[in-house]
Amino acid sequence: MSNTVTKKTKEKIIEHITKEIEVITNNIISFRLKNAFTVWIGPFILLGSLILSKNIHVDYDKIQDVIGLIATLPLLFIIMGVMGGLIEQQSWAQCEKLRRAISEITTRDDINSEELYSLISFNNLNRHALIAYTIVFILLLTIFVFITIITFNIISWEPQSNSIP
Repeated sequence: MSNTVTKKTKEKIIEHITKEIEVITNNIISFRLKNAFTVWIGPFILLGSLILSKNIHVDYDKIQDVIGLIATLPLLFIIMGVMGGLIEQQSWAQCEKLRRAISEITTRDDINSEELYSLISFNNLNRHALIAYTIVFILLLTIFVFITIITFNIISWEPQSNSIP
């Protein structure tokens, strides 16, 4: 009995691989959007809420206490961007591998199941992508903690008077 993959099986596999490419692309976009919201929108929401609050007072003398954290934040954002780029590179490389698999499947009549498996397997996923994901989420948490520490160190909330004028 031949180990060659049938035409109908090839069609099903190509359909599945196409869906897999779509899922990977959607995951990349989702990852970008989550990070963009956190990095670009989140601080403005925090700043806006502080500005609109009428009972805050900025203690400029305490800024010296957290100047190291303030200076570190841009570096953390840059590292997070680099790690995000590494994650995207891995995802696009996987998509390219799957596209090459589709090309092989459609052009070869004699492809067998072992060759097919080696074309579409995910066994060699880049370990760097996993490390990059971990670093990005650790950086997000660190940035949140830094901003919280900075905020609570330089801003004091004055109690609102309950007296009626």
